[in-house]
Amino acid sequence: MRHETESSSEPHQVAWWAYPLSPAAAVAVAFVVVAAACLFDHTAGRLLELRITDALVVALLLRRPTLVRPGLVGAFLADAIVGVGFGGDLAALFEAGLHVGLDAAALWLVHLRGIDGRRLRSTRDLVETMIVVAVGQPLFGAGIVAAMSEIPDAAGLAFGRTVDWPAALLGAASLTPLVLLMGHAVQQRRFAAADLPFFALAAAAAIGIGWVSGLWLRFPFIVTSVPLLVAATRLPAVPLALLSALCMVELTNLVVVGSQPGASDGIVAAAAALTGFLPVALCLLLGELREERRRVSESAGRIRQILDGISGQGYADLDGRGRVVGWNDKMARLTGFAVEDAIGRPFETFFVAADCEAEIPQKLLERAIERGTAWHTGWRMRGDGARFWAKTTLETTKDATGAIVGFVEIVQDLSDLK
Repeated sequence: MRHETESSSEPHQVAWWAYPLSPAAAVAVAFVVVAAACLFDHTAGRLLELRITDALVVALLLRRPTLVRPGLVGAFLADAIVGVGFGGDLAALFEAGLHVGLDAAALWLVHLRGIDGRRLRSTRDLVETMIVVAVGQPLFGAGIVAAMSEIPDAAGLAFGRTVDWPAALLGAASLTPLVLLMGHAVQQRRFAAADLPFFALAAAAAIGIGWVSGLWLRFPFIVTSVPLLVAATRLPAVPLALLSALCMVELTNLVVVGSQPGASDGIVAAAAALTGFLPVALCLLLGELREERRRVSESAGRIRQILDGISGQGYADLDGRGRVVGWNDKMARLTGFAVEDAIGRPFETFFVAADCEAEIPQKLLERAIERGTAWHTGWRMRGDGARFWAKTTLETTKDATGAIVGFVEIVQDLSDLK
């Protein structure tokens, strides 16, 4: 018993999003984090055309769904106190309450979609979350303020931060992927030292191209997205998200703060958000495709091991026309045809002449197409011209759309029964 107790008490690393917190501690942590974010919004955020408070609250509480209520309480207290401290009055309390209500609505909508912020499973989960947090929440808040301005008693209230939805959109697009992707399996692989040179090169190229194109072009977003899309094929998701966020802020300030003719804050923020987020989505999608390819390869390997281990059986892969495209070692031993001799041969090559004249191979293929499987027991040909008694089974293989793309042939040697 002592040995079991000691082994079970071994220290283990707890991820930051899973570290246990009491409700009081959650309120305190949320207060500190949101207060720091609000201070940023009131100071540097105004210079950078960036607002991060709401996005940070929603992203962190998506990672810790059990602490939503105390987290929202801490967020309200911090937002209200900082707002009043920066010269706000009663409107600061109303605005803090409005922001917390919008945060709660965003969390509810994301959970309504069945998305678990602790374990993002796909690029689609991240895209749907971003639509709610980066687009729906800022625009809905601005719409509420616009509706309240029509009410005489509320017309005098100032909701400067809520109305500034382009800054909120840009902040959510910059921050949310970073918070949600840290430590997730969807990231597929970690940032390693070997990635540093390419990361430095990609950062220099993206920021440099963004700065040069921002000076000469009215909307430099398409040009800047090229190095980011290239980086998406080589970098893990988190450093790419960081690089994309830097480019978003840079481009927005070059275009809006630089007062480019014809620049609209909303259009610029949306273009910058897409420029930064699309490479992240591409990176995650490529990671999912690599993971799916690995799983399929492992599954195929396990199936081959099982088939190879079945005594007296061999298998071959056929294309849609019945020509051999795969040939395992057991089939080579059964038929006497080496792999290089079998590849490319038609299916009927391995049947005796009488069966070929009776069109049995072609009938087997047609029956497999109709029913999904077909089998035949009879004489088969070896490479040296000898015959052996065997059972041949055909199974169709299909692509993702359900279309038949080939067949799997399994041959079982029944010579002992003859």
